[in-house]
Amino acid sequence: MRGYLLEESLAWLLRFSGYRLLVHQDQDPVELVTQGDTLRVRGRGALHQVDVLSEFALTPAFSMPVRLFLEAKYYQDRCGLEIVRNAHGVVHDVNENFMTGLGTGPRQRYKYSYALFSTSGFTADAQRYALAHQISLVDLSGASFAWLLGYIGATASSLDRAQKHLPSSTPFPVTWMRTELRRALETSPLRLLSPVSVAEERFKQAAGSAVAEFAAVLRRRSDAELLLGFPSAPFILPLAADDHRRFLEYAEHAEGGASVGAGRP
Repeated sequence: MRGYLLEESLAWLLRFSGYRLLVHQDQDPVELVTQGDTLRVRGRGALHQVDVLSEFALTPAFSMPVRLFLEAKYYQDRCGLEIVRNAHGVVHDVNENFMTGLGTGPRQRYKYSYALFSTSGFTADAQRYALAHQISLVDLSGASFAWLLGYIGATASSLDRAQKHLPSSTPFPVTWMRTELRRALETSPLRLLSPVSVAEERFKQAAGSAVAEFAAVLRRRSDAELLLGFPSAPFILPLAADDHRRFLEYAEHAEGGASVGAGRP
């Protein structure tokens, strides 16, 4: 449960860092595929499932639009080499998926990057591999994200208590929970959210209250000044904007190639 809450939280925070969330194939029928409630991206050799996918609002001059895979890991142990190796395989396969088509001319190309978020850090082997292959690693175990992990833990405990109102043989309705959270955070267009029903009213009341409170906490954090950029390099660019909202409004409406002078790197 903590892993699901972390994914939705990071999608929410990414949305306020200058990125547009991609959640359905309707947003790009050429590159994206929706299978049930799962979003996949076409690679050269396979379809790849994603936790969170987004597109940066600004296109750098003389470059392609930047899209970011975001993967969240809520583990007790540090993420190892195999996790980073898989990330490299995915982003390499997706970036290789390009053809001109037959009689249709070249299609829009994107530069896909990959960022791994871990609540327990990364092993030394994973860090070396990520550095060599330009995979961004974000360690959430520090003090900066303590507030987020604390609220995730409290919300997961509340949802666990709410599950007692379900029949013992009924699994926790994860799809319902994520749909309710996306609805509260508006991280997915309402027309794309499939209705999910739960019959047990006492569960819905308890779990719905926990979800609503968690969404309210995240909304209160939407004014945080930190903006994260993931360039085509093995590092992250944090920006502290002089006017956070003005920067995001500018990023959402700026044309490609515009320069940004409102932040302090």
